[in-house]
Amino acid sequence: MNSIQPFFFGPDTQQLYGTYQPGVGESRPQCAVLLCYPLGDEYIRVHRSYRQLALRLNRLGFPVLRFDYSGTGDSAGNDLDASLAQWGADIALASEELKRRSGMSRICLVGLRLGAALALLAGMQRSDVTGMVLWEPVVNGAAYLESLAEAHRNKLYYLHSRQKSLLETPSKEFLGFQMSDAFYAALHGLDLLAVQGAYAGQVCVVESEAQPSVEQLRTRLVEKGCTVNHQLAEGPAVWAEDPDKALVPDQVLRAIVTWMGEVFA
Repeated sequence: MNSIQPFFFGPDTQQLYGTYQPGVGESRPQCAVLLCYPLGDEYIRVHRSYRQLALRLNRLGFPVLRFDYSGTGDSAGNDLDASLAQWGADIALASEELKRRSGMSRICLVGLRLGAALALLAGMQRSDVTGMVLWEPVVNGAAYLESLAEAHRNKLYYLHSRQKSLLETPSKEFLGFQMSDAFYAALHGLDLLAVQGAYAGQVCVVESEAQPSVEQLRTRLVEKGCTVNHQLAEGPAVWAEDPDKALVPDQVLRAIVTWMGEVFA
């Protein structure tokens, strides 16, 4: 029977919330899995999909840790405390906690959207990361911010179509989540095609429709020494869907779990 263990970890002044699920059965995979959430409103919408992904990986024996970044979910802090640098440090802290709890020395990072970008940035700096799954990765931060701004404007128009001032006022609030000036600037400058360093691990890139920016990223990763597997799997854009629908992209999760099982189980 699967056991989900909720807990807090990290320094007393900035504790992070996590849920750990030890692997099921007698199989002994080559790595434990750290799931990296996307940003803000997308975090809420993909929560059930992440839980289902964790359960499916567990059935193959993978220990899995999900956690909330600083200033998000049940972790300490608020929206304005968040930063790309802090979230990178949070991934490092969560990686060490996962290794401690699982007793394993190797990990695989799995992320969706901005979570995929954060996973890649973290994975390129760690010698214990043996694999990464980049699910619909955000490649360019400026383009991503514009998509968030458009979604925010559309929601405001739907809710406040007669209040023109709300629609025209520049804001660093996106669908109910604030962003500090520093975080906005760092995210605006994010470009995965310019990431430095080499990485010789396994990478699986998953998307429902082929995007030119993701194809460019795949090419760059191969140049850096990665073994890259590309999966095209149909599924709903769960990060943008109504959370009340509780959709789970079965084909996408199946593609991720199958690849993980073939490479690391």
